[in-house]
Amino acid sequence: MNKAPVLELQQVHKLYQGRPPVHVLKGVDLALFPGELVGIVGVSGSGKSTLLNILGLLDGPTQGRLYIQGRDATGIAGDAAAAMRRRLFGFVFQDACLLPEFTLWENLIIPIHLAGRSPRADELAWARQLLHDLGLGELADRKPSEASGGERQRAALARALVGRPRILLADEPTGSLDEGNSHLLFSLLRESVEEEKVGAVVATHDVELARQYCHRLLSLSGGKLAGS
Repeated sequence: MNKAPVLELQQVHKLYQGRPPVHVLKGVDLALFPGELVGIVGVSGSGKSTLLNILGLLDGPTQGRLYIQGRDATGIAGDAAAAMRRRLFGFVFQDACLLPEFTLWENLIIPIHLAGRSPRADELAWARQLLHDLGLGELADRKPSEASGGERQRAALARALVGRPRILLADEPTGSLDEGNSHLLFSLLRESVEEEKVGAVVATHDVELARQYCHRLLSLSGGKLAGS
């Protein structure tokens, strides 16, 4: 494993103002390495989504530092944050978030068009390979409504990987799937992370599933992150 983390948090706090204020994260440290799948578990409301939002530059810490590929990215926001997300990140959510009017194939290459250009031949070949590897090759021309929940989530994983991200963040990606599809998605996720040397963090409520497939399992409780 590469010794240099692709993403790192140092003593990150997140405080939401209110009456009373809510101190969600309390000095969180995390180093994520290429080729590593890290599971984050915790009860509902423990701050898993807040943590992922900070990792993905969708929110900022109240205190502490965020480093991405060794660069201090703590204060990056707006257009600069969006550009970094497009260049370095892939995202998978509990809802596949596929656009219903487009086919699975079209959904897959939308991120490339959103970058303001047409896909290159090598990118189209990679997208086709992803569909094949994730068992979706024969479903490319189907709309999301014509695919099962498991198939839609696999398409969402393919879409997250099509830009060859260095960091992948997944928020409860199996929350709406049955047991068989949950195992399949986690297996494909781990395989993709290892083969593409992606640093990945997945927040999940399923401790046993995370323990089986993740390289490391961390628990978020009381604003603190603990584990091995």
